[in-house]
Amino acid sequence: MLPPVPDPSMHDAPYTGGPVPTGPVSIVAAPRRLSLLTISIVLVTLLAGSVLFLSGYSVGRQAAVEPGTPVSAADAFRPFWDTYDAITDRYAGGDIDRATIVQGAIRGMIDSLGDPYSSYLTSDQYRDSLLGISGQFEGVGAVIATRALDGTEGCAPLGTDCRLIVTRPLDGSPAEKAGVEAGDIVVSVDGTTLDGLTLDAAIERIRGPKGSVVTLTILRGTGAPIDIAITRDIVQSNEVDSKALANGTVGYIRLAGFSDAGADQVVSALNDHLAAGRNRLILDVRGNLGGYVTAARKIASQFIGSGVIFWEQDAQG
Repeated sequence: MLPPVPDPSMHDAPYTGGPVPTGPVSIVAAPRRLSLLTISIVLVTLLAGSVLFLSGYSVGRQAAVEPGTPVSAADAFRPFWDTYDAITDRYAGGDIDRATIVQGAIRGMIDSLGDPYSSYLTSDQYRDSLLGISGQFEGVGAVIATRALDGTEGCAPLGTDCRLIVTRPLDGSPAEKAGVEAGDIVVSVDGTTLDGLTLDAAIERIRGPKGSVVTLTILRGTGAPIDIAITRDIVQSNEVDSKALANGTVGYIRLAGFSDAGADQVVSALNDHLAAGRNRLILDVRGNLGGYVTAARKIASQFIGSGVIFWEQDAQG
C-alpha cells in the first residue's frame, strides 16, 4: 500500500520555463531568452525497483519488473513515495519538514532536465520575481549569469568549469556602490563556496532583505580573491536609458527589462528619436532581466509591421 499523497498545497508554485526574472531577488539572472513566457511541462521517468539505504535501513519493497512491461504513473512514482515514507517514518537525524522534502524533490526533477532555463519557484520566489519585473526589489542589485570556460552561458552546476559571472551591477545599486564590477566571478557567499549549486540556488544565497549584509568573495582578473561586503537595500531598476550618439545622428536605447512600463518607455524614446530625424537606432538588450511576453510583443511591433513576431513550442512541437 502506498503512503498517502501529500496535500497539494505543499507544492508551492508552478514550474516556469526560462530564468526567472530572476528579478526581484538580491541578484537577478541574465537570461538568453524571456522569462515567464512559457510553462515547462516536465516528464519524469523513475525506474522501478529502487533500493534506499538510509542510516543502514534498506527499503526494497518494489516488485521486479520485466523488461518491456508498461509502467503506470503509480508504479513510476512508487520509489519516490517509498523513499518519502522511509524518510518521514524512520529518519533519526533530526526533525523533518515535509514541505522542504517535497520542494527538494521537485527541484531534483527540474535539475535532472539539465536545462538552465527551467526552474521551480516557491510562492515567495514567484512573488519576488513579479516584483522584480515591476522594476523594484530588495537585494544587492546586480545582473548575473552562469558561464562555462569556453564562454557558453547557461552551464550547471557551478564549479571549476562553470562560474557565476556578474554581467553588470545595476546603476546606483548597493552592488555598484560596494565596488562590484562587470566580469567579476563570484566564488563564495558569506564564506561558503558556490560549487555544486545551480544558478537559482546561488541566487538564494545572495538575496536577502533590506538592511542585511552579505559578503561576496570574487575573482577579478588574475589577482587574489576579494571580499566585498554589501548592505542590501531596495533597488530601483531603470528600465530604459535613451540618448543620441554619433553627433546626434544615431539613437541609442538600452532596455533593462520587458516590463509594461519598460515597453511604454521604449515606445516614447523611439518616437523622440524619430522626431529628431534619427533613422538609425541601436536597441541594446544585453543583460536584460526578462519579463512579460506582452511587453516584448509591444516593443517588437514598433519594428515589425506585419508577420510573425514570435512563436511558442511545447512538447508536441
